[in-house]
Order: sequence, then C-alpha cells, then structure tokens
Amino acid sequence: MLWQYVFNVYDLTKHSHTTGESFAMGDTVKIDFGKVERYVKDRGFGFISHTFAGSPSREVFFHIKNVRRTHPELAQALNTYNSHEPLYFWYEFETSEKGQQVRTILDPEKIGQNYSDNMFALKQTIGASWANADISISETTKKATFDLFPPNEARQLEARRKNLEEEKKISREDQTTVKKAENEEFCQLVAELATQGFTQSSQVSAYIIRNSLSNTYKHISGILQMRIGTDVWNFNGGFPPKIYARLCEELGLENQGSRAKPLSFTAYRDIKD
Repeated sequence: MLWQYVFNVYDLTKHSHTTGESFAMGDTVKIDFGKVERYVKDRGFGFISHTFAGSPSREVFFHIKNVRRTHPELAQALNTYNSHEPLYFWYEFETSEKGQQVRTILDPEKIGQNYSDNMFALKQTIGASWANADISISETTKKATFDLFPPNEARQLEARRKNLEEEKKISREDQTTVKKAENEEFCQLVAELATQGFTQSSQVSAYIIRNSLSNTYKHISGILQMRIGTDVWNFNGGFPPKIYARLCEELGLENQGSRAKPLSFTAYRDIKD
C-alpha cells in the first residue's frame, strides 16, 4: 500500500531530509531534480538547484552543449529563459576539481528503468517531504512527485498532506485553548487561595483534594509522579513544575525542604474515569 510505503519510511528519512543530507543517492551515480536558478545566455552556462541529493553545494553548473545534445527543446527554452517562467529538469551530476556539474539531462519516465538503484531512495525522500507537515512543499518537489509517482499515488500524497496540515492547524488551536484555560485556572486558584493563609505547597494540594476541585482546576492540577532515589510514587493534587513555581512565587509557599524530584505530570483533564 502507498501509505505503508511512504509514511513508514518517514521516520527513517526525517533526519536526513531535514538536515539536507541525501538518504541514499549512491556514491557512483548521482541524480537530482531542480529549478534553473540562473542562466547566462551569451556564455551558454547556468546553474540548477539541488533538491534531493543533499549535496553541500546548493547549485550545480551546467552548459548548454550538454543540454542541446540530448534535449534540444530544453535548450530552446533556455534561450528564451527568464526568472518569471521557471524551468525544471532531471539531471545526473558529477564532481570535478571545479565543483559539481551536470553530466546528463534525464528523461523522468526513464529514471526508474535506467537508475533503479536510485529510484527507491528518491521516492523515500519525496514521500518523507509530503509526510512531514513541519516543512513546506516547494513547487520543485510537487513537479518531481508527479514525474516519479503514478498520478493516482501523487494525488493521494497531496490529499494526505492536506489532512496532515489540517490536523496540525487543529492541534495549534487546541494548544492555544489549553494555554488560555491554564492561565484562567491559575488566576482563579491564586485568588481563591489568597485568603487561606497557606505557607506550604502541600497544603494547596490537600485543599484541592479535600474540596474536590480536580474538575475546577483540571488543566493545572493532576497526578504528579515523584522520585527520591529509587522510590517512585504518584502524588495526587500535584502541579507541573512551571505552575508549581508560579504558585510558590505568587503565594510565598515553601516545599518543606523535600528532596523529591518530579518525573511526569498528568493533568486531571487527561485522566479517564
């Protein structure tokens, strides 16, 4: 299945893709897809971007003679090139003493046949891009996708990406809502405790439990896992470290010199009955 293929490899390719490293382009044959960044017509040379090969160099040199030899229609397009009408192409490149340069222009429909060792890695890298909602999908990546993937699979990648972006948007909205609720509860709790005369943080936790306020302060209070040495236990009515520090500062509370260290916190709102 496409999604098992694309999204299962995402964890393997995430590090290499986001750091600009190639996942598996190979040491002997190196191919990539890019956009013409600039072309000097009167001298017949230009530079095309790297997209998937993960080279330290962001651009690759090319000369019109290599383009004209196998792809005269592309050479003609370069003669009328302007930056407002971008040009893209697949290429094999090599590294010389002067740097990286295009060796051959490639036909996308022949990549799977002639560069089968690179095809799997290319699809992994492209699939990882679509599966990572934290990075944007460039027009270059979109064009490469429809070159290498069957149309129905490319459209599925687009659809799945749209769902991921929507999920991320909802997640951000949820986080904003939670932060607002936490702040409102904190202010309410400080106001409620201001007249209680508490001096120890444990008194606050006992107050919440005794008065069944877990639902009132469900975002900022809950079960705090604690540890002293090898002893680990759950503390009911606890607070996450940042909320705890704010409470102590606002109310002048002390912790009785406890050596216990917090391990994890689960808010009451996340605890199922």
